[in-house]
Amino acid sequence: MTRNSRFLPGMVLLAIAVGSLWHCSGPPPRSHVQEPQVPDSLYQMMRLRVHEMKTLRRLLMQQAPADSLAAFRFPFDFADGVPSEGMQLSPMFPAFSEAFSRHYEAFYQHPSVKNYNQLVRVCENCHQEHCPGPLRLIDRLYLPEEGH
Repeated sequence: MTRNSRFLPGMVLLAIAVGSLWHCSGPPPRSHVQEPQVPDSLYQMMRLRVHEMKTLRRLLMQQAPADSLAAFRFPFDFADGVPSEGMQLSPMFPAFSEAFSRHYEAFYQHPSVKNYNQLVRVCENCHQEHCPGPLRLIDRLYLPEEGH
């Protein structure tokens, strides 16, 4: 029996023990989970918000419980975003950003199709003034309201 083969069973047991400890330790505590980062780019902020709006739209269509929507809340201020190269923001942009933030908070305080559509309307109003490219996409975010 060689010297390496005598240590092999011990090494295998050690590997199993360490693996078991690592496996049983579970996920890291919540304080160690990294929160999502707000992008610097206004373009990336918009992409993130569109993804959230599509998710909210789907959940509202499925009549998901209002408290389940809060899991998708990720507030940030568009006024902090850096516009794409060559993009000029009008002096009205901060007002649009503030209006969006107000409607965003109102939606999450009282989730409803009506409040969701008001939030989409703020997007549409801003994009009529700045960067009209996404207007067709924004139009598809609206949900039908009862009685319409």
